[in-house]
Amino acid sequence: MRQYEIPEQHVRNLLLMERSCSAISIAGCLAIIITFATCNTFNKSVNRLICFASAGNLMTNIATLIASDGASSSQLCQAQGFLIQMLVAPLIFNLGADQYDVEDYKTKMLIEAQVHVC
Repeated sequence: MRQYEIPEQHVRNLLLMERSCSAISIAGCLAIIITFATCNTFNKSVNRLICFASAGNLMTNIATLIASDGASSSQLCQAQGFLIQMLVAPLIFNLGADQYDVEDYKTKMLIEAQVHVC
């Protein structure tokens, strides 16, 4: 099996893209969290789940901002690994639960609509 070397310029470009996208995502997460915290109209259960998911996404993006700098420091590497391992899987389960809740809500609304029509 052949191993290919990635040129240093490509690695730097990938790190720049990774950090740029993480910074944009952090700004979006902060906007969601600040909006939820300051506006009472957004204080609903669905928006609360979105806020919690954004908080987890914020921590994951902090870990991706660390990127390859975590390889040089053992504590930073462990913190980065902890953030990614502990927050990515719960976010996936949270999104699955949100989807199930939305589908369950739609089903209940359809059943109620049919009962009222008859």
